Amino acid sequence: MARKDSSKENIHFLVSGPLPEGVKDTYFIQRLIKHSTYRGNPIYSFKEVIIPDFKVGTLDSLIALSDDVRKYDLTCESLLKKLVKFLKEILDTVKFEKAIKVQGKTFEEFLKHFSWDVKKYYNVNLVKVVEEIAIPVLRMESRTKEKITTYQNCKTDNKFEKTKSGSLASKRLNDIVKREHVVLGSEYLTTLFVAVPRHLEKEWMANYESLTELVVPQSSQKIATDSEFTLYSVTLFKRVVEAFTEKAKLEKFIVRDFVYDPQTSDSQVQEVKQKDAQRNHVWASSVRWARRYLEEAFIYWFQLKVIFVIIEATLNYGLPPRFQCFLVSPVSSKQLKKTRASLLAVFDHLKSPNFDSHSSGGLEEGVDSVAFAGSAEYLPYTSLTISVNFHL
Repeated sequence: MARKDSSKENIHFLVSGPLPEGVKDTYFIQRLIKHSTYRGNPIYSFKEVIIPDFKVGTLDSLIALSDDVRKYDLTCESLLKKLVKFLKEILDTVKFEKAIKVQGKTFEEFLKHFSWDVKKYYNVNLVKVVEEIAIPVLRMESRTKEKITTYQNCKTDNKFEKTKSGSLASKRLNDIVKREHVVLGSEYLTTLFVAVPRHLEKEWMANYESLTELVVPQSSQKIATDSEFTLYSVTLFKRVVEAFTEKAKLEKFIVRDFVYDPQTSDSQVQEVKQKDAQRNHVWASSVRWARRYLEEAFIYWFQLKVIFVIIEATLNYGLPPRFQCFLVSPVSSKQLKKTRASLLAVFDHLKSPNFDSHSSGGLEEGVDSVAFAGSAEYLPYTSLTISVNFHL
């Protein structure tokens, strides 16, 4: 399997650490500012993620909750990828870029403006918060499968669909041929419709009357044109249809197997219009629900990430929790290692005497102090790597 091009991904680090005793709440902010540049150039931007005063429970309950959060995170991420893929398939590029937004913001912008409703969640049990996220996520995951299937079935449920598109040599002619193009009610005469390659139109006009006997002179009319063919009508006696068709084939003129029937043609056109209207309705409805689900799922997804960091930080640093959480965003993929090194400096009070900064200061993306979505390697602070490129 080919490796993703990480240069196309915007990586973020969700980091947390306990405040040293006796320092102000601005301690980490000041240190993050101090270490955010290298030789005068910015390395990263950051934003504090304000965490509500949840009721976290016991350490044992947090260990069990951690497993649940991992599971729901995987479900939520899978749902997001499914929704992004679906929207990408049914929208053009411009509409797709407008569709994958959360509260009017791009994924990146939303992360940097994310905030909990601190009052709403004050002293709410963290287990309950996770349950309130899991229920709608699992419901959306189930309904998304059903809705995508409904869309695909509606898209293909049309016996005329295969012949609606294509060239004039193959597409259905019901909505192209009109009454005025056809000889109706004649005992002896009939009208054929011939797809003529565009580069052979002069040859057709010069020779169609002489392909067989009993072709009505000057009866050929140009009906329609596409990039490959022009559709002509021709009137002739019924008894020479087979011979005319064979002769036309030798000249690379394609006689269409089509007989105009006013009633059948009108009913088929109406059926196609109804199917088109139904598909357009389902398409518009699909865009609406997919965008709504995407927005909700993304918010839940990031909340789960924050909750996981809360759990890990509490397990790492003990009760009662007294730590802060920050979203740190390297300015580019080239600054990932420098960002990691800077974060070690920010949280240097957490280093153990045996900590090797050379082995951990340049950690590759996806390597965290918690094994949330990949392998883990020790860091003195709690860290989770986040990428929002669900469509890569």
